[in-house]
Amino acid sequence: KMSVNHYVHNVMLNYGIQYTQPLKNDYSLTLGAIFENKTKLNVTTDSLAGTIKNSSNFDESYYEEIHTGELQVVVIDTAGAKSTLEYPTSYGFGFTYGKKRKFMVGADFFMQNWSGLTNTSNNPNFKYKNLISTNIGAEFIPDRNSINSYLKRISYRVGGHYTQSQIELKGVQINDYGLSFGFGFPLRNTNTTINIAAEFGKRGTLEQNLLLET
Repeated sequence: KMSVNHYVHNVMLNYGIQYTQPLKNDYSLTLGAIFENKTKLNVTTDSLAGTIKNSSNFDESYYEEIHTGELQVVVIDTAGAKSTLEYPTSYGFGFTYGKKRKFMVGADFFMQNWSGLTNTSNNPNFKYKNLISTNIGAEFIPDRNSINSYLKRISYRVGGHYTQSQIELKGVQINDYGLSFGFGFPLRNTNTTINIAAEFGKRGTLEQNLLLET
């Protein structure tokens, strides 16, 4: 049996910029971008491994009852082993366009360069691939100031996402996609809104005897 603990630590910086351009009649356009450089992470590993093997100087009676011959317990303890891991370069950009208290549509794109990292896995069926994620969404409010209809004051939301993950198993890249729906219920005479959302999607595949989550 083996027990391994990895302690990962370092300082990582994310850079971002966002700009909003007001337009006529309460319309606006917002643009944004993010960037993170490749970073080396310091790793400290503590491991404890134990084995049982044949020996001539181990005479515990309960082992002798199960096994033929005498046994010996061997424990290997490695504390504080140092190593490094790489976290990939990542970047993304997106936009939103809409009218205040009426509607908004938006989309963003995100990528992490995992394929540029060294694959330290000993598993021949595992490879790093670039992570690519695309998200879109929209919100619509029929009439936030409606007096006669509460349904018109509700925020109606819908979205979708598709992600190609950084993991490839047995030649198949593990993907994730789904749709989301939501509502924002404003409380009367306050600035408070109760938000409810649900997401439906799938991750993985049944190809090559792999797993599919729904």
